[in-house]
Amino acid sequence: MFSICTAGHINHGKTSLIKKLTGENTDRLPQEKNRGMSIELGFAKYITSKNITASIIDVPGHEKFIKNMISGSYAVDLVLLVIDANDGIKKQTLEHIEIIKSLEIENLLVVVNKIDLIDKSDLEKIKKNIRDLLKNNRFNQSEILEISIKNNVGIDHLRKIIDSKIHQEQNSINGPSRISIDRVFSLRGKGTIITGKLLGRPISSNSKLEIYPNNKIIKIKSIESFNENINHASKGTRCAINIQNFDSKEISKGNIISEKGFINTSKFIYAKMNLLKNIKNNTEVMFHTGTSRSTGRLQFMNEKNIAKIYFKNSISFIVGDAFIIRNNEGTVGGGKIIFPEKIKEESLIKYFALSDSNKINTLLKIKKIVDIKKVSNYFGILENDILHISNSDSNIIVSKKKGILIDKDFLISNSEKLYKKLLLFHKSNPLKSGLSVSFINEKKENNLIINLLLNKKLIELNENYIYKLGFQPTPSADQSLIINRYINYLDKNPFSNPEDILPNEEILNFLLNKKEIIKSSNNVYFSKKAFKEIIKEVDLLNKKFGKININIIRDNLNISRKYCLSILDKMEDENLISRDRN
Repeated sequence: MFSICTAGHINHGKTSLIKKLTGENTDRLPQEKNRGMSIELGFAKYITSKNITASIIDVPGHEKFIKNMISGSYAVDLVLLVIDANDGIKKQTLEHIEIIKSLEIENLLVVVNKIDLIDKSDLEKIKKNIRDLLKNNRFNQSEILEISIKNNVGIDHLRKIIDSKIHQEQNSINGPSRISIDRVFSLRGKGTIITGKLLGRPISSNSKLEIYPNNKIIKIKSIESFNENINHASKGTRCAINIQNFDSKEISKGNIISEKGFINTSKFIYAKMNLLKNIKNNTEVMFHTGTSRSTGRLQFMNEKNIAKIYFKNSISFIVGDAFIIRNNEGTVGGGKIIFPEKIKEESLIKYFALSDSNKINTLLKIKKIVDIKKVSNYFGILENDILHISNSDSNIIVSKKKGILIDKDFLISNSEKLYKKLLLFHKSNPLKSGLSVSFINEKKENNLIINLLLNKKLIELNENYIYKLGFQPTPSADQSLIINRYINYLDKNPFSNPEDILPNEEILNFLLNKKEIIKSSNNVYFSKKAFKEIIKEVDLLNKKFGKININIIRDNLNISRKYCLSILDKMEDENLISRDRN
């Protein structure tokens, strides 16, 4: 839904203009009607000639109610700057323009009201003053329309201009669903009602949303827009949400309702600044974002337009949110939140103010590896958009399965380190099959590092080990001497394994893997050749006696009970015999 906001000095005709355009009086409070002055935000439904609905927000013009003007003007599509032809440009006119500029609102229509009160030459002077005011900023091409609400002059033309802008608006969806709350109240029979403008993705009564800073899920009973029940609300819709599980005292103006995983709560931010006035370093300011305001301390960095802001109390926000800062001199500037937590590499923080792809790349240069969900939290970017950006960037490695992004240079560097480690391992342990893969699950990136080495055809992988491509465990010359001596001894003395000739564990494991020796119970080893001869002897005894057991082997082969038991255990394990236990 397209959103329109009024701006301008008190009594310049903002509320009257809205009533003329919509038929609704947005001054709802008794004191507003009695004093003829808007105090709180007012809202009205505007319907175009093509039956498209938009919302108009009426904001107070008096300096005491500037905070409400800021709350109303965030995230709007069009501002109607109303200027009384008789009064001309006034203090709040100027401040409202600065607020609009700081919030980076693109579309501005200047509406010169009460033209029936002045002559044509004075009207041209007013219009020239307005053009001079706007000539050095993005609004220098803004249309200046002349109207008289009293005499119904120029209203139809204004409608046509507003309608054309609404019909042209694409209203693309970006970012998560969220509402900055501008009103909270309770109705008998309904309970707690919150109101605000929906940004981002559509919502329905089934949407899973949380309220911040409470961090609790809300249960939506119903959604209304301009007193009509609706099944779902799209971006820009002015919503009134009936919440089941919260008392109105538990929620405040300035709280945020949002999808989980996007809202940051912090006492610190980095910000891209747009200062309107010079202010000293470490100045205390009033910080306005969305519908909230907080006290903060501004600390400038080496980059002229980047600052750190420290808050007395935690604030809730999405990175990218626009803000206004004020002090006792009024509005002194604004900007956008670019990061929610302190980093050591502060010289890189300026890149977070650039494009989404630049933000993600810079974040990976700092953190090397980041969960995709954390990227959403850091920058308020939807997961699908993160994947689209990352998949098209050759510097980013995406693991959708692991839910992570990795800096390509970091991955390559670590793969090179692992490969060097593997080569050193093979050199120091020539008889071992390779590095155990048990380390893979220690870090999310390890699996990707191994896959990179596999794709480069530098390594091979089995269930238990990684090893250099083509590597075969090969004994050194000294190890070969030990192996040959040991095998020869076992061939000649199958029933004697003296400790002084027993090789170390590494050599024994190598021989077992190569199946050059056979291990049985009681840590008894046989050479392959000797065990084949033993099998023949045992088979002959089994045929001769019609059974086989320890006593038969011991008496006929003249060996100890230990070796008899080892032979029978091994042959039984390999299903070569059926053992007689008697």
